[in-house]
Amino acid sequence: MFVFKNIVILDSALKFATDTYMWVNGVIECFFLTPGSASQLKAGEVVDVVGIDVGVCKDYTGTLMFNNCVFLPAGSVQLPAPGSGGASIPGY
Repeated sequence: MFVFKNIVILDSALKFATDTYMWVNGVIECFFLTPGSASQLKAGEVVDVVGIDVGVCKDYTGTLMFNNCVFLPAGSVQLPAPGSGGASIPGY
């Protein structure tokens, strides 16, 4: 799992979002854990993005693809996670 902290949701990302994915900062094709997640976001909102890196996006050079993306209010995720010693992240 990867966490990107304090990401500003751009109007352009919401405009082109689908029910299954949206682009985060133009470099991560982020497929939602819950379909329709973009409808809960607002332009200018600051979030922490959590997702599973599945590799390089084949359609666009220099971009990544993430699965199971979740958008949480900025500051919701603390790293390293308490009790983990920074060595592992518990799965769900």
